[in-house]
Amino acid sequence: MVEAARVGGAIARERFTRGFAVSIKGDGSPVTEADREAEAAIARVLGAAFPAHGWLGEETGGRGPDDRRFIVDPIDGTRNFVAGIPFWATLIALEEAGVATAGVVFQPLTGDLHVARRGGGAFLNGRSIRVSAIDALSESELAKKALGRKKEHDTLAATFKDQWSKQKQAVEQLKTALRMLNSKIEEAKRKKNVLLARKKRAEAQRAIQETMSGMNNVSAFETLNTGRARRFEKDLQA
Repeated sequence: MVEAARVGGAIARERFTRGFAVSIKGDGSPVTEADREAEAAIARVLGAAFPAHGWLGEETGGRGPDDRRFIVDPIDGTRNFVAGIPFWATLIALEEAGVATAGVVFQPLTGDLHVARRGGGAFLNGRSIRVSAIDALSESELAKKALGRKKEHDTLAATFKDQWSKQKQAVEQLKTALRMLNSKIEEAKRKKNVLLARKKRAEAQRAIQETMSGMNNVSAFETLNTGRARRFEKDLQA
């Protein structure tokens, strides 16, 4: 499951920085090429390792047995993904007899990996984690950690925005270079056609000159023979 999450997450991350097409599903939620490509990659990895397990995917639906199946959301947080906000993750769960028994949450942009197994504990990047023992809301601190990491999140968002801008600029430069190359190719073709036309014209002129020369030779020959015939006719009459 971890390998599958990393494979799917890598595809989603690459698409997040390179760009993607977006469409709207029947329920009004967005879906991208990255969702479909990442889910297909996850399905290939899990299918090869666990061919007897069933499947329930966010984009492709269910197939196979449902008593033991994987439940997959390749990009949880697609709206953030589409908006360029770097807070989304790849989710995979194992469901057995209707109960979720294992789960993986992989955040491709930060590399954070959460894994859990029913009865086996939960871990973040290999470190054991657990819920707080506090059971009173008045004694708890809600979302303090998330607020405390706002600067880090803002920096990460700015970094990816800058990377996206640079990549977009590089693509535009490449397009400009391709247009210039195509223009030079067309110009070379035109020059080649001009040279070819000149060559053909010169060949035609030589052919005309040779033909005219041949016609002149024929006329001279006919004139010579006509003179000889007339002199012979006079000799006969004499």
